[in-house]
Amino acid sequence: MEIFKNKKRAWLEIDLSAIKHNIEHLSKNLDKNCNIMAVLKANAYNFDSVEIAKYLNKLNIYNFAVATIDEAIELRQANIIGEILVLGYTEFNDLYKLHMYDLTQTIVDISYFELLKKSKLRIKTHIAIDTGMHRLGVDYINKDELLEMFSCKNLTITGIYTHLCTSDGFSKEFENFVKYQLDNFNSVINFLEKNSIKIPKKHVQASTGVLNYPKFKSDFARLGVAIFGVLCSDKTLSNNSKELKEAISLKSKIISTKNVKKEDYIGYSQVYKAKKDMRIATVSIGYCDGYSRSFSNGIGTVLVNGQKTNTVGLICMDLLMIDITNINANVGDIVTLLGKDGKEEISLYELANKSSTITIEVLNHFGERLKKIYFE
Repeated sequence: MEIFKNKKRAWLEIDLSAIKHNIEHLSKNLDKNCNIMAVLKANAYNFDSVEIAKYLNKLNIYNFAVATIDEAIELRQANIIGEILVLGYTEFNDLYKLHMYDLTQTIVDISYFELLKKSKLRIKTHIAIDTGMHRLGVDYINKDELLEMFSCKNLTITGIYTHLCTSDGFSKEFENFVKYQLDNFNSVINFLEKNSIKIPKKHVQASTGVLNYPKFKSDFARLGVAIFGVLCSDKTLSNNSKELKEAISLKSKIISTKNVKKEDYIGYSQVYKAKKDMRIATVSIGYCDGYSRSFSNGIGTVLVNGQKTNTVGLICMDLLMIDITNINANVGDIVTLLGKDGKEEISLYELANKSSTITIEVLNHFGERLKKIYFE
């Protein structure tokens, strides 16, 4: 048995040139007057919101959206330039921070508008319109409520938007619902115009909306996970989205190798019994790093020296074992759990499908102790 000692036990590689490529491709689907609003929720889907926002500023992107005020403040404290929109609810006692850090708050419904009005603080806002998703937003039917919002003296309304909840599908029912939502949103815009309201910046399309419904004219397009080369599921891929390049790889190293005899058990709980003499390797990554326990016992596929092989036994908290019987592999060799090695590749869609979830959940499960390495 050999033991490999190295401080870098497992890491994520983030390809900034792939991000640039994706932005260029997505931009081709936008109207010439439409700008990108980069959605960097949940630490930019675990790519690190500050690092990504700094890179996007270099690419002349100056509009951002996040889920919480804490996420927004983190960006502003890192000297990120541009408008930062908080998509979610900000508590009353934190409203003063919106002005302090020059942030923009979403009006999530009519009762929240009353709260913002009550604060008497000067706050920049975007109005979310509920056009049929029934998650957040002012109901498009209650148009008169909008007139009060635009007349509120302490609020500066710089945007108005909705969210298309079926733009990622291709069924006739989904297409009809997108049209229904767009019609509802346009009815709001038309109402405001008839009442002599100057229309603020509009944004409707998120990532799949840009790819599948590019003709709709908006001032902003909210691009989230597509910036990093994937959509939620491979079932939502269209010809237009196949040019996206995955920007992330997950890698670790072999730290031990050993020979195992036929009928020996490998790992916890005797769930894996060798059917033949084998050579196995222990890899310094586990489920607490975000490599799902559902990849145990041969479900997980990894790449070693350009060859595919599988996990053996249960994925451990910090370690896992793989079969290297037919691979020339040794301590210190790199193991690719997501990404490319030679002609072989393991995609984020493959990991999501094997764990019965979506790509975004896989990304957000990657643990904090994974070092992030950025390169172009």
